[in-house]
Amino acid sequence: ERVLDPLENRPGVARDIVGLNAGAALYAANAASSIAEGIGLARNAIESGAARAKLDSFVRTTQRLAGKKSM
Repeated sequence: ERVLDPLENRPGVARDIVGLNAGAALYAANAASSIAEGIGLARNAIESGAARAKLDSFVRTTQRLAGKKSM
């Protein structure tokens, strides 16, 4: 449960670290023009619920694909 705290927008060090790491990753992927911009994008995604929604979508897709593979 605590692993999901940052994506639930619960304040704390974990959310800050996720935002910083995601911001740096967005910059490294050329999705942001600076790390600061990337951090802003990451924070917006966390605060809006978009980051959690993307994780949930990923989980559903991998579970569906795993189910097809085991059939």
